[in-house]
Amino acid sequence: MVDSHAHHAGSAQHDKAAGRPVIVLTRITPDANHFEKLKSVVETWKRFLQPMSGYEGIDIACCTPDQIVWIESWNTKAELDAFNRDHLAFANFMSDFFECAKSAPRRDVYRKLL
Repeated sequence: MVDSHAHHAGSAQHDKAAGRPVIVLTRITPDANHFEKLKSVVETWKRFLQPMSGYEGIDIACCTPDQIVWIESWNTKAELDAFNRDHLAFANFMSDFFECAKSAPRRDVYRKLL
């Protein structure tokens, strides 16, 4: 038997988290021969994100031949989830990233501290 109060509390917690600002920390390791191309793909990614609902901006934290790291800021987790569902899966960027990198990009979501 499921306790409806406990389920409701969990749902409320999820709704609360979905409304909070988040950042996405993305790390990618360039293939030795594709560093410049990968930098170009990241710049195109930045332009692609600009008109997206909830997107606030991107900061490049590291850009070396060993690693490219950036931080995306989103108004809410719900808007990031909508972007991932409606746009990320259909964009060519993931295949472009795979072509230029040693491994898949790692995207970690963190709640912004207010």
